[in-house]
Amino acid sequence: MELNQNPPSGSEVGLIVPKSEQEDWFVLFEFDNVGYVKDDEKGSLNASAILQNLQKGTESSNEERRRRGWKPFHINGWNTPPFYDSETNNLTWAVNGSEDNNQNPVVNYSVRILGRRGTMDVDLVLDPSEAATIEPRFKDLLTGFRFTEGNRYADFVQGDKLAGYGLTALIAGGATAVAIKTGLFAKLWKFLVVLVAAILGAIKRFWQKLKTAFTGERNPKDEFPSSGGQK
Repeated sequence: MELNQNPPSGSEVGLIVPKSEQEDWFVLFEFDNVGYVKDDEKGSLNASAILQNLQKGTESSNEERRRRGWKPFHINGWNTPPFYDSETNNLTWAVNGSEDNNQNPVVNYSVRILGRRGTMDVDLVLDPSEAATIEPRFKDLLTGFRFTEGNRYADFVQGDKLAGYGLTALIAGGATAVAIKTGLFAKLWKFLVVLVAAILGAIKRFWQKLKTAFTGERNPKDEFPSSGGQK
């Protein structure tokens, strides 16, 4: 996250990036062990007021970006105003953002999946030009997510920990989590794939040498490195 100029929260539990270098997006999963968030405000979300809070919070978080030598990021408006799905207990919204002078435009598509003990925060960060193709894939991905039995939103029982705030604050509280992309993920992913392959190869070679030293067994490939079919 820091390589992509996003301060980590410490709550990250997963990251999805594309294999293709032609795509520039990522999906971040974070679990917030905040407790049970009541959805009493599901019919009264004030999109205008929420946007102002998001913008204010994001501008405040720019102080940390500047301290790290990173470019500031600004929220320019709604891509998708917030809405709540009572069947899935998902709170969804998306904002359009950019760096100074509308440079490096980006869409933050956010979903908060409410559970019994907290929320799974899922954020898709992508270029606006990719939205038409990536957002449907993202939504399809989320249909496969479920809290385990006993941890679902419907499993709440009296005495469980309560979050102490509702849906509006859940959105506004995500201001400092608004993320940018610098195009480094595609390069980083390719580097990691090559690195992991190299490490696995080194481990395999080390294990074979160790095995040979203790058992005397030899790898046929070591005896006939260019056998051309000989045995």
